[in-house]
Amino acid sequence: MRRLPDRISFILLFFLSILNFRSDAQEAISVASQNKGFQIGLQTGLMGWYSESFNTNRDLGFAYGGHLNYGINYHWYLSLQLTGGKLDDAFPEYGPYPYFNADVLAGYLLGANTQQARPTVFAGINYSRNKQEIVTTGSNGEYVTAKLAGPGFTLGTGLRYYLQTKWYLALQFAGTFGNFNQYYIDAIRQEDENYTYFGYRVLLMTAYTF
Repeated sequence: MRRLPDRISFILLFFLSILNFRSDAQEAISVASQNKGFQIGLQTGLMGWYSESFNTNRDLGFAYGGHLNYGINYHWYLSLQLTGGKLDDAFPEYGPYPYFNADVLAGYLLGANTQQARPTVFAGINYSRNKQEIVTTGSNGEYVTAKLAGPGFTLGTGLRYYLQTKWYLALQFAGTFGNFNQYYIDAIRQEDENYTYFGYRVLLMTAYTF
């Protein structure tokens, strides 16, 4: 028959082992989605824009770029996203033209850091520009270079899936409400020209946390 002190020692050791196991398990689970720290990544997908003043520019184009995030904690993060691409004009004779987006965003990851799949919402400021070869409507019908640029406000949502603790894939949907307040024809700025527009993009992203 075991002595009472032996039984007490056994019970204490068993209880401590359970606590230690739960602590180890909790630590392993808690790093399922690491958001804190710097994240560097790439993105690719589709992008486009629309304006009532330029109603021929409705076609989507291939997009690619990179982003740098800083995770403040397990929920909040800041992000700099640079995305460029080539968009097809409604008139094939004009050919594809370059389009560029720069976004500074603040985002929030929903859910807990014990989850691998985490929805996200974000908002921030945007700068967009594009440059097209167009034909003037005058009697000469010459080709000119038209450039539009201006600020905007971006809203979006997405879903991150953590393949590993520090590496994730993400699907992102973003829309930009903006104003092209810089309009150039052959590098000559056209005064008092402003065009509201809506930009949109769907991106597949990947990033690693350092």
